[in-house]
Amino acid sequence: MPQYNAKMTLNELVYSVIPNLNTAERLVCNTLDSLIESAENPLDVFKRTEQRQAFNLELHRIRMNIKHLLDRYRADVDEIMRKNGGVDGPVIEPDALSAYSKL
Repeated sequence: MPQYNAKMTLNELVYSVIPNLNTAERLVCNTLDSLIESAENPLDVFKRTEQRQAFNLELHRIRMNIKHLLDRYRADVDEIMRKNGGVDGPVIEPDALSAYSKL
């Protein structure tokens, strides 16, 4: 897996990444559900169902990592929420668990 050196603030995670992830999840799941419902070939149903399961598994992994970050930066998240996003918060740094999940 490629490694990226992009920096992200906690504010970006809370107010951009999480909402965009939710939007992408709805879009992909609705699209796959629609394709499954309209498929006439059982092989197409199987393929799209597998894609949906793989997507949900990947989403679960991403959400676990986000939860870990939010727990780790709980005090900073609380401050960002109190100030309605008026502060950037710290730049998110990977820890041992985050680094392991990239393997």
